[in-house]
Amino acid sequence: MKSFMYYQPTEIRFGRGRLKEAGEVAARFGKRCLIVSTPLNSAYETMIDRLKNSLYKAGVEWAHFEGVIPNPTTDCVTTGAQLARSFKADVVLGIGGGSSMDTAKAIAVEATHPGTAWDYLFYKTPPTEKTLPVIAISTTSGTGSQVTQVAVMTETKTKTKSAIYNAIIYPKVAIVDPDLMETVPSHITASTGFDAFCHAFESYLHPAASPYTDRMALEAIGLVAKYLPGVVDDGKDKEGREALAWADTLAGLCIANAGVTLPHGIGMTISGHCPQIMHGESLAVTYPEFTRFTYPYAIPQFAAMGRIIDPALKNVTDEQAATGSCEALDAFMQKVGMWLSLKGLGVTMEDVSAIADNSRVLPDYKNNPRIADREEIYEMLRSSYDRS
Repeated sequence: MKSFMYYQPTEIRFGRGRLKEAGEVAARFGKRCLIVSTPLNSAYETMIDRLKNSLYKAGVEWAHFEGVIPNPTTDCVTTGAQLARSFKADVVLGIGGGSSMDTAKAIAVEATHPGTAWDYLFYKTPPTEKTLPVIAISTTSGTGSQVTQVAVMTETKTKTKSAIYNAIIYPKVAIVDPDLMETVPSHITASTGFDAFCHAFESYLHPAASPYTDRMALEAIGLVAKYLPGVVDDGKDKEGREALAWADTLAGLCIANAGVTLPHGIGMTISGHCPQIMHGESLAVTYPEFTRFTYPYAIPQFAAMGRIIDPALKNVTDEQAATGSCEALDAFMQKVGMWLSLKGLGVTMEDVSAIADNSRVLPDYKNNPRIADREEIYEMLRSSYDRS
């Protein structure tokens, strides 16, 4: 067995009805809480009211930054950080999907440090202990941000997507309450669910994978395979919602300790250039090309994934199962509505060239079992442009 390390400082509170514990949790870190979320809608407003009531009962004052946007930008983070400073927040609470939780982490850094959050990216100056404590409440099942040390954002001027990556921004507490996920629309359920699959599978392929993360990754893949189609059809499926919330959490724990590979570098560049594209969509759109590019270099891992997605592959060799995993995953993506094309997502061929140019800015491609150069990435993008 190879040597490995595993680290996870986040207290995870998993289960139905646990939103009501938010006030008690926040009070451990101070008396002034900045809530970070997207703008309110009718379904979301009730949830936020319950959160504010919990804070009020615990004697915690709150201010609410509801300016989070999909694929959050540095401008968005700066606006939130200004409110955190003026309010004198003791703790930052992100509630929502990955955009809200990542924005909360970035605000926690920028509100307490010189410059902007962009100055503290993974390859720049690390943030310090001055960073405000973060609480994360997930309302989707896909990003895993509630248990990771990552805050992804896009620099507004350059459309470059990158991330803070530092243990200081691990949420102190994550509340994972499947009750909060029952109103998530079908396509967002599919997109975030596929993101959870990608986190699990790419961590399984990653050089830093360990026996610990492998077990969690395979369980997460199995849960997504079993439950995502049903929940896409029926968002009120309680058993399915619980299973996907757990799969998302497991996959987040995996990437916090292993990481992601080629599709994430490409996907983050896609949504940096084209912010209308959800993260899960940006992954799905090139996954058929990625699997065929990569599987010969990771036969055991692709075989294991294929046998989970298609049990008929259990009776063939590893080589056959790995080959068959590509078509099995294609069929699964079609079943949940994630069979996408770049053209259908509003990407131009000019965008494709720019995306290819920048897809290796992040180091994720180096973790892939087969390293892709710029032209190979361009060919993947071109093949996924007008998919039938």
